[in-house]
Amino acid sequence: NLEDAAMLICTTMENIGVMTFQRIVPFKIVNNLVGASAGILWQKLEPWVVGVREELDDAAAFEWFQWLVEQLAEYQDDRGPAYKAESDWQPAHTQQHF
Repeated sequence: NLEDAAMLICTTMENIGVMTFQRIVPFKIVNNLVGASAGILWQKLEPWVVGVREELDDAAAFEWFQWLVEQLAEYQDDRGPAYKAESDWQPAHTQQHF
């Protein structure tokens, strides 16, 4: 059901937000993993989150998801999409070792 999916996404992003804030996962890695996706997800789910906050009378519901999106928006990575910026990347095992 749609609400179950929204809850799963928000809970996952909430956890990533907390781990980012606590510096368990470096911000650069979080940005690489969920940077653009987090913003898109928040844009779609924000009205639902606002409804949950009102229903529960709890402004802190999914607070770290919102915080994460705001932090990611502040960090503007101008390198472009990874599929273009890193197109010449090769796995370490393909490099010759002498």
